[in-house]
Amino acid sequence: MAVAVLLLFAFLFPAPAAATTVQSPPWADIMSGPMWAGIDPRGDADTAVAYLKQMGYWTFDDNNNTTATQALSSGWAQSDAVWVAFGHAMAGQITIESGATGGPSSSTIGAVVANRNVGVSPDFSKGPKAYMYDMPYHQLSKMKLMAFIGCNTGNDGAKGSPWDGNLVKEAIGDQGVKSAIGFTHEIYFTPNAADLWTDSFFHGLKNGKSVTDSASDGYNNVFFWWLGFNDTWGFSGPFIQGGSTKLTPASYGS
Repeated sequence: MAVAVLLLFAFLFPAPAAATTVQSPPWADIMSGPMWAGIDPRGDADTAVAYLKQMGYWTFDDNNNTTATQALSSGWAQSDAVWVAFGHAMAGQITIESGATGGPSSSTIGAVVANRNVGVSPDFSKGPKAYMYDMPYHQLSKMKLMAFIGCNTGNDGAKGSPWDGNLVKEAIGDQGVKSAIGFTHEIYFTPNAADLWTDSFFHGLKNGKSVTDSASDGYNNVFFWWLGFNDTWGFSGPFIQGGSTKLTPASYGS
């Protein structure tokens, strides 16, 4: 009888999965895209790569050459300690690959479902998509940080809509990531607001600060540079879960 109960418990409550591969040194993937309407986040991605290398992560600079399916696969997110995406986004999803103006080459990561119907620029209704919800439970449980650096990536997509879900909540709740960050406003890559925030955020992480404190450094840098106009550029009030996490020393989450 006890064996039957244990088997039933195991069936109803399966053990969480772990990241498929733990690498040495720990891996980090930095994705950027798309470039459209004069926005080019590749410089910010390069900044993140430089700091993560200084921290001791084996870092991949995936500028505009990684599909959504690849980005969540065993050779990318499922082997990463750090995963960062810069891109055009809306609540519930972020685009990490595109041509100069979006279109058929766009590749979108969604929290639960990616947008199939609504055309925006670039057109989220085209191109390959991947959904975090489709991965096994806690598949990313060894990942320390998942950062979605795009407009409204910390907000909930409209319930029941094609962009339902929240990227940060999905990363933490279903996938077991130790910390995740998204934004609750439209953020601006021009003028240099995103450059200032990115440099301060990763500089703080390199110096042993937590995700929350490093994000605060980013906010303060933009605020100081723009003499209080930070809210205009969208970097106030990021949505962070697991904010006490630190990236140094370079390692996977436990």
